[in-house]
Amino acid sequence: MFRLPHVCGFVLALGFLASRLTAELPAEVRSPVKSDELVVLYPTLGWRKDAAPDAVWEMEIHGCVYEPGQRVNGQKFLQGLTGIDIEKLTPLELKIFGDRAEPFIVDHERNKAIPVRIAGRVFTLSPSEPNGHFQQRISLSDAEVKSATGGRFDKLSFTAVLPSDDQRVMAGVVDLMPRSPAIHVISDLDDTIKISQVRDKPELLLNTFCRPFRPVPGMAALYRNWSADDVRFHYVSASPWQLYGPLANFMTENQFPAGSFHMKHFRLHDRTAFNLLGPQEEYKRSVIEPLLKQFPEDRFILVGDTGEQDPQIYARLARDYSQVSRILIRNVTHQTVEDYRPTFEGLSADRWQLFLDPAEIADR
Repeated sequence: MFRLPHVCGFVLALGFLASRLTAELPAEVRSPVKSDELVVLYPTLGWRKDAAPDAVWEMEIHGCVYEPGQRVNGQKFLQGLTGIDIEKLTPLELKIFGDRAEPFIVDHERNKAIPVRIAGRVFTLSPSEPNGHFQQRISLSDAEVKSATGGRFDKLSFTAVLPSDDQRVMAGVVDLMPRSPAIHVISDLDDTIKISQVRDKPELLLNTFCRPFRPVPGMAALYRNWSADDVRFHYVSASPWQLYGPLANFMTENQFPAGSFHMKHFRLHDRTAFNLLGPQEEYKRSVIEPLLKQFPEDRFILVGDTGEQDPQIYARLARDYSQVSRILIRNVTHQTVEDYRPTFEGLSADRWQLFLDPAEIADR
């Protein structure tokens, strides 16, 4: 099982979306990263543009640069935002609350063009946004990728270029897709693979910010079984990027297959401040549709639950995109198949399934 590297308390994971390609820079490029700043590089996706031996590989690079804040300020901020009464928390819950609060009060660094080293080359990326995030598409030759992966074409590591006197390592991973057509699993997190209790807001807040994350029994084993067939995974969460670290750790500890992460942007000083635990449909479509359009020859399996709007969102996507071959919905509301027939009207019965136990899921 491939495990994502840990850097500065975060497990490095993947984001998505593209920008323009920059030219290769000299190896001694000057880095703008200061000693009190951190760079998180999310795992990303890479793919061959065609099957020719000299094909170009394209890959997404996504990260965030910031200066950590003070723990006590993070606790106060998150307490005010969520209404959680810290006086009622156990010592363990209070520690977890403090850990998860810290990323919400960091000083995001804008206009920083972060250089990254990958496959022996150095690329400088587009300047970071006010929320510290930067993302861009780069290209490598087939020969470069082959050399960097030892001919395996599976995972390609990359690092942020730091000043010469900075010995820290800030690394990320590109998950390569050497073949097409491929199979993709787009999976919800809350109440699909992680017990969150979304329909009970007080419990949702405690499970999100104060308690160890708990896996849905059987889902990691199911996904590992699928990953043996070279399936690609994309994890879609309504949580903000500030919770990426503990979520990625949860995925690693419970041996879920590595894959891209897609989360909400949240920043106190702009309109994304209203994104925390907000509505799902517009956000999920904005994440899933680009994947469907980018890989029109591939098959997609959408996995979610009945806790919010997954059945409705997925049904509409399946009607619009024939690549959606299966919809699998975990039944957390104890409804019946008959209750959902109107939702999936127009879709054949073999394209959707309601389940309580992952063992019920038929072979793909």
